[in-house]
Amino acid sequence: MHGSIPDSHDHRDHIYKHKPISPHPDGVDLRDRCPAIYDQGHMMSCTPHAVAAAFEFEVNRQCLSPFSPSRLFIWYNARAMSGAHDAVHKNIGCQIRNAIKSLARNAQGVCSEKDWPYVVCHYNEKTLYFDKGSKARTRPPAVAYAHAHHHYAARYFRIQLKVHDMTNCLDHGYPFIIGLPTYGLLKSTTINIPDPKPKDKKNAPHRHSLLVVGYIPSRKHFIVRNSWGERAGDSGYFYMSYTFAIKEGYDAWTLRLVSKS
Repeated sequence: MHGSIPDSHDHRDHIYKHKPISPHPDGVDLRDRCPAIYDQGHMMSCTPHAVAAAFEFEVNRQCLSPFSPSRLFIWYNARAMSGAHDAVHKNIGCQIRNAIKSLARNAQGVCSEKDWPYVVCHYNEKTLYFDKGSKARTRPPAVAYAHAHHHYAARYFRIQLKVHDMTNCLDHGYPFIIGLPTYGLLKSTTINIPDPKPKDKKNAPHRHSLLVVGYIPSRKHFIVRNSWGERAGDSGYFYMSYTFAIKEGYDAWTLRLVSKS
């Protein structure tokens, strides 16, 4: 099972361009500007969790009124964009691009967590279908969509998986979302995820979406926000080598501007 599905190719993606800035010699740590750690529970909703965290970070950075985006709202719309008629009924992952594009002004935008709160729902482990009536398979109400149009992502960019582009994004004060095959190496107790060895890659990839919120140049590590609650790792975060990120990671995206109309 995978919570993160690699993006299909789309030549229309806006690519992040390296912008000159003096790198911080001690690195960057944006954790103090991040919202409280989310907990996805047993649902394959890591992608909307990472995207929601990036959105809420940007709300805080822009000093807008406090706003916590609905993770279930993002997840429903991202699964609906997959094209599979029953995707929204299943406990399955979604593409990072779809989750981000669903936030656009000409798409759905996003309602608040108060409008459509996150609830962990039961599902059939064989078929992956959520129980009938489960909130995770239910289309959010019309009022949620009406409110969502007032909160949207105005700018977002795909980042090439190069250390100088990734750290440059962080140097400018912005986190980025990334997909990662963890090969079973990421546990709730993991603080430093080891680089995968050939034998590890024989395991299922277990693709997971995360938010990178800093880097430590002396260790050549990224600081990564997870969505397994505050008790996981280092108070909800863990550390990953540059090598792991650029060799195994995929679909890095940064949100650069959110708006409230």
